[in-house]
Amino acid sequence: MRYGEVVALTAVRTVQREDGSFAEARESRSVFANPYSMGATAYMAARSAGLKADAEVQLRTCDYRGEQECVMRGTAYDVERAVDGGEFTTLTLKRRLRDG
Repeated sequence: MRYGEVVALTAVRTVQREDGSFAEARESRSVFANPYSMGATAYMAARSAGLKADAEVQLRTCDYRGEQECVMRGTAYDVERAVDGGEFTTLTLKRRLRDG
Protein backbone atom coordinates (compact mmCIF):
# COMPACT_ATOMS: atom_id res chain seq x y z
CA MET A 1 0.00 0.00 0.00
CA ARG A 2 1.21 3.49 -0.79
CA TYR A 3 0.72 6.39 1.56
CA GLY A 4 -0.07 9.95 0.55
CA GLU A 5 1.03 11.83 3.67
CA VAL A 6 3.23 11.80 6.71
CA VAL A 7 1.36 13.02 9.78
CA ALA A 8 2.69 13.88 13.23
CA LEU A 9 0.88 12.19 16.10
CA THR A 10 1.29 13.64 19.59
CA ALA A 11 0.55 11.92 22.87
CA VAL A 12 -0.24 14.32 25.72
CA ARG A 13 0.26 13.08 29.26
CA THR A 14 0.22 14.70 32.68
CA VAL A 15 3.33 14.04 34.76
CA GLN A 16 4.13 14.95 38.34
CA ARG A 17 7.31 16.88 38.98
CA GLU A 18 9.59 16.34 41.97
CA ASP A 19 8.12 19.39 43.74
CA GLY A 20 4.63 17.87 43.53
CA SER A 21 3.30 20.11 40.76
CA PHE A 22 1.92 18.72 37.54
CA ALA A 23 3.04 19.44 33.99
CA GLU A 24 1.99 18.45 30.50
CA ALA A 25 4.41 16.13 28.69
CA ARG A 26 4.17 15.81 24.91
CA GLU A 27 5.70 13.10 22.78
CA SER A 28 5.44 13.41 18.98
CA ARG A 29 6.29 11.00 16.21
CA SER A 30 5.68 10.77 12.48
CA VAL A 31 3.73 8.01 10.75
CA PHE A 32 2.54 7.33 7.22
CA ALA A 33 -1.16 7.93 6.56
CA ASN A 34 -3.73 8.31 3.80
CA PRO A 35 -5.97 11.37 4.10
CA TYR A 36 -9.62 11.06 3.17
CA SER A 37 -11.78 13.89 1.98
CA MET A 38 -14.99 14.13 3.93
CA GLY A 39 -17.97 14.01 1.66
CA ALA A 40 -21.23 15.69 2.57
CA THR A 41 -22.81 12.38 3.61
CA ALA A 42 -19.92 11.43 5.91
CA TYR A 43 -19.80 14.93 7.34
CA MET A 44 -23.53 14.93 8.13
CA ALA A 45 -23.33 11.42 9.59
CA ALA A 46 -20.53 12.55 11.90
CA ARG A 47 -22.53 15.63 12.92
CA SER A 48 -25.62 13.54 13.67
CA ALA A 49 -23.47 11.29 15.87
CA GLY A 50 -22.30 14.36 17.81
CA LEU A 51 -18.82 14.52 16.27
CA LYS A 52 -17.14 17.62 14.92
CA ALA A 53 -15.34 16.15 11.92
CA ASP A 54 -13.05 18.25 9.76
CA ALA A 55 -10.84 15.51 8.27
CA GLU A 56 -10.17 11.79 8.29
CA VAL A 57 -6.95 9.83 7.92
CA GLN A 58 -6.27 6.13 7.72
CA LEU A 59 -3.12 4.56 9.10
CA ARG A 60 -1.92 1.13 10.07
CA THR A 61 -3.33 0.00 13.41
CA CYS A 62 0.13 -0.95 14.68
CA ASP A 63 1.22 2.70 14.17
CA TYR A 64 -1.53 4.21 16.35
CA ARG A 65 -0.94 4.25 20.11
CA GLY A 66 -3.87 6.33 21.31
CA GLU A 67 -2.42 9.76 20.56
CA GLN A 68 -4.80 12.69 21.09
CA GLU A 69 -3.39 15.17 18.56
CA CYS A 70 -2.45 15.06 14.89
CA VAL A 71 -0.74 17.56 12.59
CA MET A 72 -1.46 17.10 8.90
CA ARG A 73 -0.32 19.49 6.16
CA GLY A 74 0.61 22.08 8.78
CA THR A 75 -2.82 22.09 10.43
CA ALA A 76 -3.24 20.89 14.01
CA TYR A 77 -6.21 18.64 14.82
CA ASP A 78 -7.54 16.83 17.86
CA VAL A 79 -8.41 13.17 17.41
CA GLU A 80 -12.18 13.06 17.81
CA ARG A 81 -12.58 9.31 17.24
CA ALA A 82 -10.47 6.29 16.30
CA VAL A 83 -12.09 3.33 14.57
CA ASP A 84 -10.03 0.15 14.53
CA GLY A 85 -10.82 -1.85 11.40
CA GLY A 86 -8.30 -4.65 11.84
CA GLU A 87 -5.18 -3.84 9.83
CA PHE A 88 -6.10 -0.16 9.46
CA THR A 89 -7.41 2.48 11.87
CA THR A 90 -9.36 5.52 10.73
CA LEU A 91 -8.98 8.71 12.75
CA THR A 92 -11.72 11.34 12.65
CA LEU A 93 -10.06 14.71 13.23
CA LYS A 94 -11.42 18.06 14.35
CA ARG A 95 -9.59 21.33 13.93
CA ARG A 96 -8.44 22.86 17.17
CA LEU A 97 -10.37 25.95 18.22
CA ARG A 98 -7.20 27.76 19.21
CA ASP A 99 -5.85 27.24 15.69
CA GLY A 100 -8.92 28.61 13.92
